[in-house]
Amino acid sequence: MKIKSDFVTNSSSVSFVVMGCEIDWKNISKDVMENLLTTVRDKHPNIKQPITMEFLNDYLNEFLPDLFAGTDLDCTNGQWGDELVVGIPYDKMKENETLSQFRDRAKEEIKRTTGLDVTPTHIEKCWFNN
Repeated sequence: MKIKSDFVTNSSSVSFVVMGCEIDWKNISKDVMENLLTTVRDKHPNIKQPITMEFLNDYLNEFLPDLFAGTDLDCTNGQWGDELVVGIPYDKMKENETLSQFRDRAKEEIKRTTGLDVTPTHIEKCWFNN
């Protein structure tokens, strides 16, 4: 069986499947947000204007790949821009890893990278272009 590990696209949809969590920017703590903003600033010292909550979604769209570089995590912004879906794609599950161990690894990686203490779940997202 062949498993496609990245986005599956055609002219009308994008799909995303991970063991992870959805982050709603409206409900995220100030400490976690500052941690994310600091990480973006540290990785991109050439940014001239301050990174503010008002423009956070624009920055995240541009810099999220850098934020998760070097991790097993993958991410995508939600269709309406107020959510981020982050997790480990199933093709990165180790050969002898149980589902419980995979979930624990996703939890640890999300916490280490974002500061969020979440319980990852199976997430399937599909966005349609109209």
